[in-house]
Amino acid sequence: MNSWTSDKLGYRGENKGPRSILYCAPEEFVDEEHPYAFDMYSAAITWIRMALSDDGHDEELADDEDVNDDDAARSSRGLGNENELFKWRMDVRNFGHDLVAWEEYATLHDSLPHGWDDLFGSSRLGIQALRLLSNMMSYSPEFRMSAAEALVGPYLNPGCDAGPPPELPPAMPYSITSHIQRWKKDREVHGECRLEDLFTTVVAVEIDWPLSGLSFGPVNETAKRSERKAGGGGGGGGVRVNSIVSDVGESSSLSRQLGGLLREGDRLLAIGSIDVEDASVDHVMDLLDQWPPRKPVAILVVRDA
Repeated sequence: MNSWTSDKLGYRGENKGPRSILYCAPEEFVDEEHPYAFDMYSAAITWIRMALSDDGHDEELADDEDVNDDDAARSSRGLGNENELFKWRMDVRNFGHDLVAWEEYATLHDSLPHGWDDLFGSSRLGIQALRLLSNMMSYSPEFRMSAAEALVGPYLNPGCDAGPPPELPPAMPYSITSHIQRWKKDREVHGECRLEDLFTTVVAVEIDWPLSGLSFGPVNETAKRSERKAGGGGGGGGVRVNSIVSDVGESSSLSRQLGGLLREGDRLLAIGSIDVEDASVDHVMDLLDQWPPRKPVAILVVRDA
């Protein structure tokens, strides 16, 4: 980048420098107005590949007599495998580089890369990591998260004790405007921290079908009614467990599965690794209706300590 000049606009084409489709951002060359955004996207891909480098899934399937050839063919190895990484990049591209949209589709079609659920769907920390990566992989370089924003966010700054963002290096002449705007935004996000995490706990529950004994509702009933009156369709705001109903007493299958782990008032954080903390009841019910058959439903809930 030190030898970058106004007549050398990026990595595409003759004399533009090397790039790899496995790691480059959607724009495929450095955007003059947002030059640092290119590397943020690549950093996200590198992080995911390193974290999901385990490729032993195929060996596990080969040893499992209950898995047929079709299941083995559909299974994914870890993204440490370059062919799997390329396939994953193409899949995400087909969803407009929207990691959230791709992940929801892949979850419902049981085609997530090996290890994805374990990494992102088992704790609040995993959901925070996925939110960070989604922001780093925003399609538009203008809205892609900067390094300074990432460093003061809840995943990389869990103690909320990070210092102010460092001074940015000198701006390139053609990116001064975006450079100043980004610096201001980095300053504004400093100190933003989820203090509620200090007073809540996250519980993971895995439930088999059917879920007929569970009833869900909006976190804030008043806000929900206001949205409907305003014609907003009742979207967003979060979902809570309204009730756990058993039609045959404590001996019911659902009661035995939950074992008291899930409680009325618990707020949904994730279904599998799908972030539903701010989702609507309709969206959550739609996800559950489409859940792959024979696959247990893994639910993360947030509970007041």
